[in-house]
Amino acid sequence: MPANARVYLIAGTQHAGRPGADPRPGPCVNPRNPHSATPALRALFHALEEWVTKGVEPPPSRVPHIADGTAVKSESVRMPRVKGFASAPGANRITPPVDWIDPPEDGPSQFYETFVSAVDSDGN
Repeated sequence: MPANARVYLIAGTQHAGRPGADPRPGPCVNPRNPHSATPALRALFHALEEWVTKGVEPPPSRVPHIADGTAVKSESVRMPRVKGFASAPGANRITPPVDWIDPPEDGPSQFYETFVSAVDSDGN
């Protein structure tokens, strides 16, 4: 990352998580995660404003890295069994971009390796 950029992974949240989110499963098997990233985002927005207006360095980037073992191949992750919860059968396969209007008839010809956050025995 360039010195003038920051990247953060806010773990334990879901896409579009927000205060008051409905925790019921809806169309999915597992309940929705009602945890909100808002407090962390507000702190990071404040840090960004301080950086831009006063030159105060924000917290360093905080994302998983292959080099330090905090990012691992998706197939190596073993999540604990939790009663009443379904585990994903695997990671989504990611392909290079294709023409969505006229995609290849035989599907993608290559896939990227998928890395995810390493987890402990509790799944954290």
